Amino acid sequence: MHEMDKLYVVLDSLPQMSKDIVDDTIHEKVLSYLSEYASQGPDMIATFMEWNVMKIIRACIIQENGCNEIETGHECIKDSRITSLAIRFLARLLANDDRQRALLFNQIIYDYNDVLDFILDNAFSEEGLMRYSCIEALEQIVTYELGAKWFHNTKGAQVVVACFLDSSTYVASAASRLLLSIINHSTFINTTKTTAQNDLLEFLISTLDLFNKIQEMLFNPRKDIGQRLSALQFILTLASSKTTNAFEFLKRGQLLTRIDVLLAERDRVMRSRVNDILCAVFEWASDPISLLKGASYTNDPIIETFDFVITDIVFLLLHNDTSFDMVVVSVNVLESLILLVKRASNDQEKLVSRIMDILIFLLSFLKIRQQAEKSINKLSVYDNPDVNSLYTNGTYDKLRTLFLNVRCNTYNEKSLLSNILHSISTISLEFNSINAITASTDAICDILFVPNYVADHRILKAVLSVIPIVLSAKITNSLIKEKQTINEILETIQKLMKDTQTECQSIAILLETMQKLLADNTTGQYILDNKYGDEWADVLLCKVHDFRWEIRDSILEFADKLFDESNNTGVGVNFALRFGLPQMIVSKISDDTAYVRASCLKAIKVFVNIITIIILLMQNNFRI
Repeated sequence: MHEMDKLYVVLDSLPQMSKDIVDDTIHEKVLSYLSEYASQGPDMIATFMEWNVMKIIRACIIQENGCNEIETGHECIKDSRITSLAIRFLARLLANDDRQRALLFNQIIYDYNDVLDFILDNAFSEEGLMRYSCIEALEQIVTYELGAKWFHNTKGAQVVVACFLDSSTYVASAASRLLLSIINHSTFINTTKTTAQNDLLEFLISTLDLFNKIQEMLFNPRKDIGQRLSALQFILTLASSKTTNAFEFLKRGQLLTRIDVLLAERDRVMRSRVNDILCAVFEWASDPISLLKGASYTNDPIIETFDFVITDIVFLLLHNDTSFDMVVVSVNVLESLILLVKRASNDQEKLVSRIMDILIFLLSFLKIRQQAEKSINKLSVYDNPDVNSLYTNGTYDKLRTLFLNVRCNTYNEKSLLSNILHSISTISLEFNSINAITASTDAICDILFVPNYVADHRILKAVLSVIPIVLSAKITNSLIKEKQTINEILETIQKLMKDTQTECQSIAILLETMQKLLADNTTGQYILDNKYGDEWADVLLCKVHDFRWEIRDSILEFADKLFDESNNTGVGVNFALRFGLPQMIVSKISDDTAYVRASCLKAIKVFVNIITIIILLMQNNFRI
């Protein structure tokens, strides 16, 4: 059967889909199949119209209220899944119709007005899927001039209110996109030009007192948590859209001027949603401070926003803290600031250092907690006015009391540590700020040397993710005077590898770190030039005979990556050849475990390819 013939058969058979289908994913697959063709654009929409697509969609919809079998030619089957499928497919068709001529929507508004009425009425349906489908269709309908007028003159305001108060998060998300669609298709900025969408939006703002209603849903603690999350979802939808109209709507309604207050909410989902909003604003808003503070007072809104977030958000979270949660939130906000720093035209290294110093300041409290240093006067910090202010305003004393509180459980402590390390790792990967990276070495090493921490493979992975970057930076900048610190790190990795109590998952993490260190020219050569080459090779040769097959398999995968040209610069291959890793690989070809034998064959294949390349290069040199 021809491809288009098959498409027509599927489309024409929609009203006849069996109500006895148990697997709901079948309907999703049919929708996906039809939508793939609809996405091809106006020409394909015209083809659908030639096939009387609206008559078929009406047959799917009217069957819910008792279809006319003579008129439609189809058996009347009452199944809301078919109705929802048809409405969602209609939304896809409208999204890809010719916007200038609007042939499909004009046909709907004049010849299939009962379909529009059905969609509007069922936006209030008891069934969540039906409400979601109808709102998805309305999202596309309001993008048309005639559609916006129709929505304005019917139950538009009622739909918007009902959807925002909906108990279903999916429906509330669809409502956010519906309102965003109206905002983006209005002349929100150019008020001298009036469109149907602009009239509709102004009607909603005035009739519903929209801005105040959203503010009330956000900041009234007596409101249902679902409603508050719906309001946050709407703001996140606006912030993530990255459109000028969305920016102006947020600014006009001052919807973000108190958003930081919600970071101190008890509900973890609310805090996370607010941080997502901040991330979206930091990433694209041209003047983020005007959204957060209501106005901009300098020529550099990026720097002004950065200062505001540090002093008015992060420091307040730390100063008013009564639990680990607020410290974790402050760390998340600091990590979000990285998006803002990337947009700074200058002083990026200075901004990165400010973030890093605060993170190290917080990291040092975990050392206090581990060592119970209750009589400490002042932590070792850098020349950073941000950190120094934390001492003078009493934040340090509050945090010390918090961290030494015996009621703080180990889970919270480790969660905070993981967050801090993740932020440091993200900064280290995003920015080549040598001062910021090398300054963190001692604080990170302190964590690596705490047995209680490294026993947790999540923390171990977080710590070791930064180690290769830190060591490379220190060696590159001739900070070999700190050789003792570098050696301690390398020895600790070796010690953890040799420890029989180290779990298989932690061994894999350690091997990954070793591979990264050897793959880097700087750290790899340092290891080869010192005793660590021999010592690490001895550990590998010993562990390849470990009774745990997972560890033997990990060792072979490590050797495989050393020979993988994309993973190293040559030092890794040098290490492998110098210390007999090929012989080690071959020796495991008859291992008892099939997984190990498979990893062995894979490593041999990579090794042979490398040797072949080396031989060819040598032959070419001889010819020259």
